[in-house]
Amino acid sequence: MLTGIKKLRERRLAIVCLGNELRGDDGVGYHVYRLLKRRGAERVFYAATAPESYVFLLVELGVDAVVFVDAVSAGLEPGSLVFARVKDAVKDASSLSTHFVPLDFVARLLEEHGIETFILGIQVGKIEWGAELSPEVREAAEKVAELLFTLLEKR
Repeated sequence: MLTGIKKLRERRLAIVCLGNELRGDDGVGYHVYRLLKRRGAERVFYAATAPESYVFLLVELGVDAVVFVDAVSAGLEPGSLVFARVKDAVKDASSLSTHFVPLDFVARLLEEHGIETFILGIQVGKIEWGAELSPEVREAAEKVAELLFTLLEKR
């Protein structure tokens, strides 16, 4: 399911959750953020649609890996998970992203500082304004939050 994510156990990791909580399943990143913060997780941030806002903070924190949690539209079943290095997953970020600054650009900035970047994407179902998270996406978010919490608590 999430090949390679367990290798992050030994890393000084930060989580940056993305999305728009007012657009149904696009708010899955915000939901993961809230679940992690409720459990007391540190180095977890909600960047909404502006991940570039956290570049300098992440560099100052001295992390060596960042996982961006975001909604994706990859043609999978709603709630499906994908995990990859940002540079491998985002080939043409300008056409795929709802973020003002493309995620691959933000990743390149971080990687210039020795910070490896990953995306953990959750396939969306509905992204209409005012919609709630779909049950499949909510369930996936809970699994993602649990997994990420175990990675964060090790360090």
